[in-house]
Amino acid sequence: MSLRSTGSVLVVFLWSLTVVLVQGDWGVTYSTQSICVLKGSTVEMSCSYTFPSGTVTSTFWFTKYVADGNPVNLSDDPDYRRRVKYRSDKKNSHTLIITDLRESDSTVYKFRVITDQTGVSYTGHLGVTLTVTGLQVEVSGTESKTLTCRTTCPLTGNPTYIWYKNGQQIDESSSPQYKDSVYSNREDSYSCSVKGHEDLNSPTMCECLFNTSCLRTVKSIISLLS
Repeated sequence: MSLRSTGSVLVVFLWSLTVVLVQGDWGVTYSTQSICVLKGSTVEMSCSYTFPSGTVTSTFWFTKYVADGNPVNLSDDPDYRRRVKYRSDKKNSHTLIITDLRESDSTVYKFRVITDQTGVSYTGHLGVTLTVTGLQVEVSGTESKTLTCRTTCPLTGNPTYIWYKNGQQIDESSSPQYKDSVYSNREDSYSCSVKGHEDLNSPTMCECLFNTSCLRTVKSIISLLS
């Protein structure tokens, strides 16, 4: 397994786990079954394929079908246009690249092969399940606080989490949890990010939001303004 991360780009290759689907001499090998990445990042999904005869005229990835039952090429899908790139080589390997990921991109991606044989095409079923998640800070405790950088799925690639207090970095660890034993003021704020994706950090969690008396004050102010 290797992980390459630059800025807000997350590129994942997981060649150790493959899914091979073969029908006759047709076959698609996906590099992984599932990937979990951050919203706003970039992901790569790869596969390789075999075919019995003829010449391959078209290959593409898709997530949905049109009314006649044919799959929609992701590069033609309005939801992905200008965010999708394809990369292939002469060894029948194909890579899908999606940039500026959105949570709505969370779905199953499948690969389609079309040949010059009339009516002959093949879809690699099962596909790759992509889950796109954001970061969210959760807190427990009172004087000594345990903060957790939450995601909706375990991030691919064993990321390093970075913690900030009042905008300043205070910790860096492979654990998504951080314990702050230092007394906190009501004005203190916390956020987290993943190393290599510091620009995709979580929303700031203010101390006031988990201080009961302060929270009552905030609610009173909101009530007066409404």
